[in-house]
Amino acid sequence: MGSMSNSYEHFKAPSFQNTLLAFFRICCLLGVTPSSWNVSVINPIPKTEGATTIDKFRPISLTLMIRRTFEKFFLGHLLESDASKLHHTQAGFRNGFSTLTHALVADDCAIRGQKYRVFYDFAQAYDTVPVPLLLSKMKTRGASAQILSLVDALFVGTSTKVIVNGRQTESIPLSRGLLQGSILSPLLFDIFIDDLAHKLNKDTPDPKKIPRALLYADDITAGSHALHHLQVTSNDLVDWCHENGMTINLAKCGVVGLTHGDRDLVLRGIGPIPRVECYNYLGFPYKSRGIDWAEHLKSMALKASKTLKFCEARGNSKWSAGLRLALYRAFVRSRMEYGAGIMYHWIQNDSKSRTEHLKAIATVQDAALKWIFGVQGPYKGYSLISCLANYLRAILRLGLPPYGPLYWNGWEQPSKNPP
Repeated sequence: MGSMSNSYEHFKAPSFQNTLLAFFRICCLLGVTPSSWNVSVINPIPKTEGATTIDKFRPISLTLMIRRTFEKFFLGHLLESDASKLHHTQAGFRNGFSTLTHALVADDCAIRGQKYRVFYDFAQAYDTVPVPLLLSKMKTRGASAQILSLVDALFVGTSTKVIVNGRQTESIPLSRGLLQGSILSPLLFDIFIDDLAHKLNKDTPDPKKIPRALLYADDITAGSHALHHLQVTSNDLVDWCHENGMTINLAKCGVVGLTHGDRDLVLRGIGPIPRVECYNYLGFPYKSRGIDWAEHLKSMALKASKTLKFCEARGNSKWSAGLRLALYRAFVRSRMEYGAGIMYHWIQNDSKSRTEHLKAIATVQDAALKWIFGVQGPYKGYSLISCLANYLRAILRLGLPPYGPLYWNGWEQPSKNPP
């Protein structure tokens, strides 16, 4: 414990911080970084209990702490450059944007007449980015020689190690792709696909009008009232992929709103896009009329209920109420909060009938109260339906953006300093 404390004090020392900053300054001036920074370690985490095959695992990639510290400083500099100025329909990992903003815009587009909506998915998006092409695009966008040199140093000549049965493999060279686990990778991917955002929205360039396509990193969707518009969009996407070395994962694409009399949407040279009644877009069930809020509420309650039952099954009778409350807040309630800010408006529009949908949430919270306080048998406490409504109002008062049908009237500048 003493050695850990001494190490912490060493890192806090001004002399160490000054030395580190001087080293970072040299890296920036020369445009080079240590080659050891370019090695990541992938730790496969099972998606489900009892997973045995690789497709049932989620790869978690870690890079050196010193690289991540350097990248944090470099990211601020990169955001100030002209190269990072992105199209207004891009929302992936940008200040002032979120999954909620794009989900709401897509939902409102359906209300405004876009009855057809197609969803595209790239196969291994980050892992297949050609870094030389990315550098070329950044140069065209006005990136300085210093920025280009540092991106080249950090993303060319990378390799990875994989944890298998508790042991690391030998380094595996990576010939292309943005390094997983890098703080810079999300922004660099946005820059790489920014010309695609312009291409897909070529007929709707005005940021104050309904957009054709929305991009959240590699989650891309396009909508229209006319099917032939989406066929043109699909053709443009295929052309862009051929020019940029990317591949579309047809099995994970989908189109909603098609009737029996409508022709298929086709990705040229790949095949027809699957017709689906509902598509999970950014965590929301999207149908032909927009987001199915009742289904989303039901899904949240089900996930929260399963998590609560897991906590109850693995719990200990000696756990204090405070510990159980902390677990509830971290793992159960968090599952019911996603989208609460915009769901509040949906409930307000027809509060009488839609309050019925809140009963599933109230049931979970009542069960959580019983578990937290160790109540046995039936619980006859105050119904939490009204508590949830008050909670949603509190969220809005605490500063959530003013979501609503006219959101995109100001979405080109949703924050004071968007990238």
